[in-house]
Amino acid sequence: MNFINKNPRHCFRDFSVIALTAFILFSSCVTSITANIERPAELDLHGANKIAVIPFQTSDNERYNDSHSDRSDNLILAIGGFIFDSMKPSPNEGVQKDISEYITGHLTEAVNSSKYFTMIDPQSVLAAIDKQKPIPTDVYLTGKIKSLMTDIDETKETVEKTDSEGNKTRSIEWKYKKTVETTISYSVISAKDNVILGTRQETLKKQSSTYSSRNLLPSELSLLKSDLDSLVNKIMHEIQPYSVKRQLELLKDKSKDERMKTAKNYAKDGKLNEALKIYKSVYKENGNFEAGYNAAQILIAKNELYEARTLMEKLYSSTGEKKASDSLKLINEEIVYAERLKKQQEARKQNSSSLQ
Repeated sequence: MNFINKNPRHCFRDFSVIALTAFILFSSCVTSITANIERPAELDLHGANKIAVIPFQTSDNERYNDSHSDRSDNLILAIGGFIFDSMKPSPNEGVQKDISEYITGHLTEAVNSSKYFTMIDPQSVLAAIDKQKPIPTDVYLTGKIKSLMTDIDETKETVEKTDSEGNKTRSIEWKYKKTVETTISYSVISAKDNVILGTRQETLKKQSSTYSSRNLLPSELSLLKSDLDSLVNKIMHEIQPYSVKRQLELLKDKSKDERMKTAKNYAKDGKLNEALKIYKSVYKENGNFEAGYNAAQILIAKNELYEARTLMEKLYSSTGEKKASDSLKLINEEIVYAERLKKQQEARKQNSSSLQ
């Protein structure tokens, strides 16, 4: 018997290729459909149609005042626990100002492009509060930079170099890395009674790559931008409905029924109505579990949740299959979301009608 001495690295590479091939073959057997599902807003805004985005504040607004001898002309407002002070900002708050303006600007853009709200000028809201007049919006959103920390880590390395003649020289090279951490709080407030409908606090932390000069280090805002964008998206999910994508897996048929193959191909091509018709027909004819399960999955994708639940309940009752149980839980979760969404839509419609 001949033994082949193989390099371990080659063996590992061969195993990786086999594993990857097996994964691709297995994945190719799985058919899934994409469901675009609308979620309700995470906060109950009581049917709000009008909203204002009040500029986010910085932490220095509350404490930097010793250099101002006369405050009589300064407008100070308390809204939802935030202090709004028109005094000249601290000379050290430039970074916070950049962050607050970035959040305010992107939130304003997002709300302006929303199909659920009419944007109200924030200055008219602040003026109404100052004069104790009716506030011209349903809700307003505001926040503040509660804290900001920037740290620059400096390290030095001794670098040894050899020239073409073999001479060695040593030099010191400095390396710089920046870490920024900020805590941001925000609230959504009812204009009618100044009740806070929801309040959150988020801490964001980012670290830069290593640079050879302090001057090359990125700004705090540029480091935080992606996280700030995610925060704006999160806030929008809290105040308005949003869409999520869910992948729904169709089961592989074990009966070798040609109709099931046709239905699968329809589903892969996005022809859900045609696929659904076949799956329903096969299930009604012989109780094929895969046909019934796949029909329910398509009903979920079509947002026909109550029919999907009825069908999946029958499947679970007759088979006790765990897949049916798991899918039934998912359907019930989606129905809870759908009912919340319907209530929010009805409240907005009612509120809109009462203003006309």
